[in-house]
Amino acid sequence: MSSSLFFVEKFSTWLSPILLFFFILLSFVGLFGNSLVIGAVIGNKKMCKSAMNLMLINLALADLFNLALTSLEWAPTLWIGRPHWPINWRWGCPLVRYFECVFLFASILSQLNLLQLVIFFKLADYDQIKRLFIHL
Repeated sequence: MSSSLFFVEKFSTWLSPILLFFFILLSFVGLFGNSLVIGAVIGNKKMCKSAMNLMLINLALADLFNLALTSLEWAPTLWIGRPHWPINWRWGCPLVRYFECVFLFASILSQLNLLQLVIFFKLADYDQIKRLFIHL
């Protein structure tokens, strides 16, 4: 047995439970936080009329789905201690990878759009904004 392989085995035996704990903790915090944001914005009809809040829902949904797919991929690996794919059908891995990329890019683009909206609202005059977004 080579020393590098021994180090990886030794490293994974004591680090896997710690990583699994933090991974599960962060996953639950992320799922709860994003669900809370979505529920707060959708629960208030007045908040659903704002373009910025709709972008915030888009960001929360993209993060929520990305977190769910990432958890599906990494939690079994940390639990078992070796790479393991929980979905045993042929297109599972490529589909999960594809949707991870889609939701990650949606999250990044939502953040960029939110940043542009914030800059617009900071720089634009209130009367100009009122004329542009009347009856939203």
